[in-house]
Amino acid sequence: MKRFIGETIKKLRKDERFTKYAWWIGSYSVIILLSIVINLAGYTNAIGVIEQELVKTNASAIEHTKNIFDNYLQELDNISYNLIQSNNVTMLSHANIVPRRRSEYAGNIVRDIRNSDTNSRIFKNAYIILQEQDICIDTNGIVSLKTAFQMSFSECYATQEAWMNDLFDMPISGLKILTDKKGNRRVFLCRRYVNPNFSIYKKATIGIMVEIDDICVNELLVALKSADREELYIVSNTEGMLFASQKVEQWPLEICNKEGTCVKNVFGQKQVVSVTRSDLGELQYVRMLPNSIYLKNIRSVRVAFVLCYLLCIVLGGALVWLFSRINERNRRRMEEKLAEQKLYMREEILRRILERKMDVQRVDTDFLAGYNLQMTDKYFVVSVIDAILPEDTDEEDNTEALNKIQRYLTVYLPPMLKKEICTYFCMAQNMAVVVFNLQKDTSMLMTVCGVLARLRSRLREDLGLDFICAVSGKAIGIEELPKAFDEAIEAMNSRFLGQKDAIFIYDDANEVSDHYAYSDEMEHKLMNFLTLGERENAMQVIEEIFSYNVTVKRINLKMLRVLTSEIISSLLKVAAQIDGNENIDFKELYLFATQIYTIKQVDQAKNEILKYINLLCDLSADYAHTVGDARCTQILDYIQENYADPDLNVNKMADIFGITTGWISKYFKEQVGGGMADYIVKFRLKKAKEQLRNPKKTIKQIAEDTGFSSATVFLRAFKRYEGITPGQYRELAARDEG
Repeated sequence: MKRFIGETIKKLRKDERFTKYAWWIGSYSVIILLSIVINLAGYTNAIGVIEQELVKTNASAIEHTKNIFDNYLQELDNISYNLIQSNNVTMLSHANIVPRRRSEYAGNIVRDIRNSDTNSRIFKNAYIILQEQDICIDTNGIVSLKTAFQMSFSECYATQEAWMNDLFDMPISGLKILTDKKGNRRVFLCRRYVNPNFSIYKKATIGIMVEIDDICVNELLVALKSADREELYIVSNTEGMLFASQKVEQWPLEICNKEGTCVKNVFGQKQVVSVTRSDLGELQYVRMLPNSIYLKNIRSVRVAFVLCYLLCIVLGGALVWLFSRINERNRRRMEEKLAEQKLYMREEILRRILERKMDVQRVDTDFLAGYNLQMTDKYFVVSVIDAILPEDTDEEDNTEALNKIQRYLTVYLPPMLKKEICTYFCMAQNMAVVVFNLQKDTSMLMTVCGVLARLRSRLREDLGLDFICAVSGKAIGIEELPKAFDEAIEAMNSRFLGQKDAIFIYDDANEVSDHYAYSDEMEHKLMNFLTLGERENAMQVIEEIFSYNVTVKRINLKMLRVLTSEIISSLLKVAAQIDGNENIDFKELYLFATQIYTIKQVDQAKNEILKYINLLCDLSADYAHTVGDARCTQILDYIQENYADPDLNVNKMADIFGITTGWISKYFKEQVGGGMADYIVKFRLKKAKEQLRNPKKTIKQIAEDTGFSSATVFLRAFKRYEGITPGQYRELAARDEG
């Protein structure tokens, strides 16, 4: 048998697999044994540490509770001492005190009791009993002993005499616990006092009962809880539980026999109980913590070590799995990076083809196919997409919105089209571009437009974004893609003409004219109105010019921008002629003229022009003053010096200068370019606007100072010529100055 065993061992030693497994099993067994030893040692040590920490924590917590409530009781004791030793109580106990002084002292005592409420959180009420005077004083005032007994103590004592005997037979001070007929307990801090000067009996006839607010004490105990399921109690050796963070039906008195920390079966479960006695009175403070928390911590430690043991067992397999996952993750990251680079290159190649930066004649179709650009079929359509954002949106916000729109279309657009239609995306000229490969089906153009319209509605609902897009005509082959891109850009520009549609098709916009209408007669008419200061007529001319060119001529975007530049040139001519004092900011006007090609809406260009027309019309009155002859100068000077005269009008001016009313009206209009009455009103309004910058002047005063017959007339005139009320003008002026 021994020989057989020896030979078997020799054979096994020669077997490499057996040797390998033997080393593996031996190492594995050592790891298991070490894990068990570490587990048991750590578990035992953890039990001892947790037990020690639990005792320390309980002792520290209950000592903290004791210190807090002993301080509160000491405050109440001080309050009772100060109240009963006060001069008011001493004087009130005098037998011969007059009624007036009696009321005064009683009122002072009530006030002192009420003020005590602010000095202690657990103070509820105080009853000062003067037995010889047959009175009791509390926060409600002064009453007889009989009344006080019936109101406050009849539920706790059988008779008034029992109440007095219980109070005055006690030591000088101490804690008293009263239980009413319903079983409710009231805790008082009592003190008695002998007044040797005024007491005929030479014994204690003055007492005070300070009642502790049980609600506040219970709330404080709840606030002091520092652990889950922890409960705090204040108890008496004889009366049982007085205050608690959580009320219980029946209090077991035996748990308070001695101080310290122990484990007891209380309330149907094991509790870690810590007890300490108060330095004041017979109170005890009790802290209870369920023993299950202690056991839970122990179990947690045990589970932690078991997990460590299991970790040692599976360590080898976990390392193999980890290394395989690392290799797999690195491979996947490399594939993702290659896919991102390929996508970037595809978008870059497509953008360069559309912008004519790559010669499509020399592009190899196999090279494009390598980037998933199938450009070998016949028909293509290009669509450009621009985000609809507020005018004050900066470039970064616009780019971010376009990226979101492109990602949305990349996900949802291909599934909504037929499988035969391929889509390619890129960014070009700050717009998202989609190239549709219709292959050989030319009837799919309207389907593409319908899908884009549906996606626009879904995008507004899903992301709160909106866009407009333009679709080119059909391109035959890859060589015509740049032309189709230009057509889509041209169709997109047609939105400058005020179209309300969200999708523009190049075939629908190819009738746009490339000539604008702005004749010398129109320019002369506009400049005359500006020189004469006829604001409404000048604005009407601008409206007619834009309306005719947009709706009738239907000029394209390029010509409309050239037209806007021509109108600005006319404004500059008038400004150079009449603005001698350089009131107009020419730099801003020139800057607007150079940036006209960034404007994308008709209303935006028209509003800028109307703003400068308003400025030029405001300056036309000063210009008229410089071009009139001597008599016109005298007339203007007289108006400017006497504009505050409410009777100043055309008839009065004719009488002053000795000419007829009709002649002076015609003469003034020829020289100045406007009616005299209109000029007087405008000049008064000009002076009124200067005075409106003074916040101390009222509207009525300004109306009188500038020659208006009443404030109502002034308001009506100001609103007619300025378009706003004087008050609104004053607010705008104050905002500009601020």
